[in-house]
Amino acid sequence: MTEPVARPRVLLVGLLVAILTAYPPIASLWQQGTLGAFKYLAPDAFYYLAIADHSQGVAAFTFDGSHPTNGFHPLWQLLLYFGFGWLGPDQPVQLYFTMIASIGLVAVGTGFLGATALRLTGRPELGLLAAVPGFFYLVTPDFGPQFGAQWAFANGMETPLTVFFFGILAWWLLAGRGRNEAWTPRRLVCLSLTLTALILSRLDDVFLLVPFAAALALRADTRQRRAADLLRLGAIPCVVLVAYMIYNLVQAGALLPSSGAAKAQPLWALLRNTYSTLTTFVPLLDVLREPVSTWDSEAWRILQMILPAGVAVVWLHQVFGRRGNRRRPEEPWRRSLALLAAYVVLKAAYNFSVVGLWHQGWWYYPASIMTTNLIAAVWIGDRLDRASSQPPQGEGAPRAENARWLPAMVAVAVVCLLANHYAFVKKSGLYHQRSHTFWQERDTIRELIARECDHCGVLAFDDGIVSYSLGDVSTLNGLGLAMDADAQAALSSGRLLDLAWQRGHRLFLSVAYPLPDDAWKSPGRLRTQLARNVHFAGVDLGRWDFEVAFRTPEGDIPLIRFVPAKEALRGEADAR
Repeated sequence: MTEPVARPRVLLVGLLVAILTAYPPIASLWQQGTLGAFKYLAPDAFYYLAIADHSQGVAAFTFDGSHPTNGFHPLWQLLLYFGFGWLGPDQPVQLYFTMIASIGLVAVGTGFLGATALRLTGRPELGLLAAVPGFFYLVTPDFGPQFGAQWAFANGMETPLTVFFFGILAWWLLAGRGRNEAWTPRRLVCLSLTLTALILSRLDDVFLLVPFAAALALRADTRQRRAADLLRLGAIPCVVLVAYMIYNLVQAGALLPSSGAAKAQPLWALLRNTYSTLTTFVPLLDVLREPVSTWDSEAWRILQMILPAGVAVVWLHQVFGRRGNRRRPEEPWRRSLALLAAYVVLKAAYNFSVVGLWHQGWWYYPASIMTTNLIAAVWIGDRLDRASSQPPQGEGAPRAENARWLPAMVAVAVVCLLANHYAFVKKSGLYHQRSHTFWQERDTIRELIARECDHCGVLAFDDGIVSYSLGDVSTLNGLGLAMDADAQAALSSGRLLDLAWQRGHRLFLSVAYPLPDDAWKSPGRLRTQLARNVHFAGVDLGRWDFEVAFRTPEGDIPLIRFVPAKEALRGEADAR
């Protein structure tokens, strides 16, 4: 950075960033109402909405209205739970509350990020572009409006809280009062509280603790100092996490969230993610599918995992390598930024080796992407500083000095253009159109279910949209991400249909993951398609009969009746 930045300029850039961050989703809500909210909500957001809605007046958090679940990150779930309790059961109001909370949190957190980038570079244009839409979005291919942009983080999930607290952490650590202070006890407690909030926002961000703990351990000159510093940093998050796991065990029968347990695939994830990385860069190596048939769907998942990690590795090398140790000793914030970079590497390594690729959404890496954007801004700022430090030549130098405001104005124009394009793409796209149609005709669907089987429930292979839409119709989640312990065991053992039948579920459906159109031509073809469906892996379909009970009037979504097969019933009777 060439010179200190005046506070009014920092406030102006932070406010401008916040406004430009909020603009596209607010425009979507203003123009399209609840459909505009659906265009921004992530699929998994409906898990949170359903749990917050169904848990009102119930002793424990529940997805289906009866059985406890812990399939969520706690802080965002609590925010929605108390918000819905205050607002009441009106679902349009709940949707607007969810989106307004998401937009506000993302706007404030991104504003802090932009102000931080400005302080680190001294250039308003870099502060703006690093924050919204972010350099990560600008340099990656266009995979769709859900991917990579800061606007996409207003998604009705835990992501807005992550953006909010991470923006505050970045400002305090790199540009605010904590930047040049020693690691005093008070500062460590403040850092501990912020990290705890980030971890409760998204539990796998627990990796943030590791680099800070390592830095404290390495800098301490005595064992007593090391123990005291680590205690101040780690006591609060450790106590909170232990209390949270004990609550999970008591209420839901498992220490860790069911969603995390369902996604953990240690050996398979490593092999699968390695294969997808190779075929992302050389699609013709993909021998398992038609070339590039799923390339874009896998490429953005791979890039959001490995690109921030690659940038972080380079930054760590620059700061801690031999040449880095001799560079800019007067700027300790570079080492603080390296701590965030180390977190990016740790999180990517964990997800690459443990979490299956198709379980990873665009809401997995907001803090990693924001760190990448900060590092990119610093790199660009360093190079511009070197270029501007060259002796002026000819009469061009005065003109450049008089036009220092031009890059910032150009950046504002570019971001405004990108924001309007993003809002237009969201408005004209078909994303979540099918889910919104299902939600709109929820009252009609409940009536049709009641005619088919009074007081019966449904089995839904969806990300919460069915449970949220159908309200008091008991809905068992077939994907395993918001289940109770018994249902999780039944899913793992191939007994999901048995458990569903025992609990009174008589229909199943999927809004977001439909079967092929020709699956409904005959019961035999339906059984064949179900046998190929990954959601029925391990289920003995021969023990069941299937037929279409009815289709939803507007969305034409089939609800399938399942009953024990006559042959299976006779076999069980003979065995008795």
